[in-house]
Amino acid sequence: MMPRSARDRQQRSFLVAPLSLALLAAQPAAAQAQAQAQATPCLSEGDQETINAVFREGGPGTIVSLCPDAVFRLTDAVVFTYHDQELRTEGLPSDEHRAKLIVQGPEQAMAVQGDCKRCARVKLRSVEVDGNRAKLGRVKHGAALVVLGNNEGQVVEGCRLSDPRGWTTIHVREGDNLRCTGARIERNHIGPAGEEWDDAVDGDGSDESPLGTPLADGVTLACSSSLVSENYIHDTTSSALTIYGSPSSHILSNRISATHLTLQSGIALPGFDPYQGNHSALLIASNLLSASSAYIKVGLALGPSVLGPAPSEEEDVPRLENATVRANRLEGARFGYGVVVAGVRGFRVVENVSGATHKGARTRKCAGSVPRVGAFLVDGKSSEGEFQRKFEDVGAFQDLVCICEPGACADEIDPRAPDPQPLPLAEDSSSSSPLSPSDDDAAAHPDDSPAPTEFDTSAPPADSVLLDVLMHAQTRVLTALDALGARIDALSSGVGGAEADDVLGLLETLEAPGRDVERERVGLERGVEALRSEMRKLGRELEEIESRNEAQLFSLLALLSPSHSHSHPSHTSLPHFPDLPLPLLHTPREDLRRPADAEPSGIAAFWEPFGWLVLIQLALVGLGLGWRRLRRRRGGGGGRSKNV
Repeated sequence: MMPRSARDRQQRSFLVAPLSLALLAAQPAAAQAQAQAQATPCLSEGDQETINAVFREGGPGTIVSLCPDAVFRLTDAVVFTYHDQELRTEGLPSDEHRAKLIVQGPEQAMAVQGDCKRCARVKLRSVEVDGNRAKLGRVKHGAALVVLGNNEGQVVEGCRLSDPRGWTTIHVREGDNLRCTGARIERNHIGPAGEEWDDAVDGDGSDESPLGTPLADGVTLACSSSLVSENYIHDTTSSALTIYGSPSSHILSNRISATHLTLQSGIALPGFDPYQGNHSALLIASNLLSASSAYIKVGLALGPSVLGPAPSEEEDVPRLENATVRANRLEGARFGYGVVVAGVRGFRVVENVSGATHKGARTRKCAGSVPRVGAFLVDGKSSEGEFQRKFEDVGAFQDLVCICEPGACADEIDPRAPDPQPLPLAEDSSSSSPLSPSDDDAAAHPDDSPAPTEFDTSAPPADSVLLDVLMHAQTRVLTALDALGARIDALSSGVGGAEADDVLGLLETLEAPGRDVERERVGLERGVEALRSEMRKLGRELEEIESRNEAQLFSLLALLSPSHSHSHPSHTSLPHFPDLPLPLLHTPREDLRRPADAEPSGIAAFWEPFGWLVLIQLALVGLGLGWRRLRRRRGGGGGRSKNV
């Protein structure tokens, strides 16, 4: 006979097995796809279709590993298709052994695309991407080399990206209803990007080049709550970092260098759109800008008119709002303007240091007021906030990138610009002045001595850090509320026209498979929940059956055992039946009370009560039969005589 413990385990296995199978069937397909992707060996050769096929077939979570030193020649873009996909070099090397993606399509500018609505958390890691502009030339109105955004949590990390044929190297776009958030661009080597403007090829600059703009950015960010950190960006002929709004983002510890090509600007905040001027909790800090080998025209360009035209006096132009720019350093002997501010409100620009030599010459492209080159300049009329004491209020200006390095351009002119007026000291400033010199900077530089030549890496004061944290948290809440309001407005406004109907119909067609999958997933979850409910119901029924059987057994034993008939019916009075198959009975058992000299065997203990029961039943049967025969004899005699 099977031991009781084994029977219990067997019963539990019968009960658990169906539920386990159902739960296994309900596991997400993403885990299986990811396991298959991780088990896939690295790709050693191919083109974009080789990579795209793995992404399409693998689905969400697919990781495509490229073999170290492998080369993939692209005639179209590598395209992420589902969330949590990743393209990387196996082993994540950080040197020349990264796998290479090389653009080769005649009109191709984009190498990697990951801005679809399903592309949350896609990653590009430890891959070299070569736009091949030096060989193929620029593409007029060409896209970025790497396009991300329109989603959350996307990453470009440890990559080498160079020579884009379009307007920027990495573009993280804001997406539909400003939905982009949480991008990370970290520890990449970016550049060179673009070409210097050549009047003989591109014209005099008054209009767009007939070949498309030769200039290109390093990183163009329009994504909230993002991080751009520890990148080395060099020779990006437009701006190394261009930030459009991107509230709550941090631009930290990047190294920007001009080594062979002139940079229009190092870090630029050039526009009001797409966040309507909202730069709340944007932090630009601890970045190093170096112009030791080539020229940088403007180090930090904070405001639209620094790099573009100034608004007219009658024009009420909205301002950029609420960014913090602190502890950045400029160095090198070939710097134009340093930190320049115009058209902002609520900005905090403090603790920045220039150890650079600032010089520049006006050219025939310069229109309107162009101030003398300097380290810290501000248009006091259009700027409000907290500014370090070194800033000079030079009035209105525009398009400061019209200058050139002295002796380096043919159209250089040298009219005498008026000397900029210094900003009033703190004790001379009225409370209504929009420009408030920073107390921190005043303490660090009590006189007009040259700024220190070493990069200040000391931690900011504790109260300042706390303030930044609180501002960051507040801004994220406000940003989320604004995004929700924009979404509600967009849904309530609706769209019209045949073209809009066609687009909506196409979107409906594309989204239908996704809804089918979602319905299947919901149905499967409901099935699993129904199975669990049935299992719980079965458990309750088994407990009730066990309880009834136990009560019946006690009643039977009370009838069979006279010594127990008057005792209290407790579990401790239950006799011991070692061979009795009662797997559902879990109460303690004791031996029947017997004389001290009685040692019943297991068989005797089993059959004794049932023997008594059989005897009693036989006696009752015998009595019944005897009684029936007696009645027949008494009532049946007359009948028989009559029949005879």
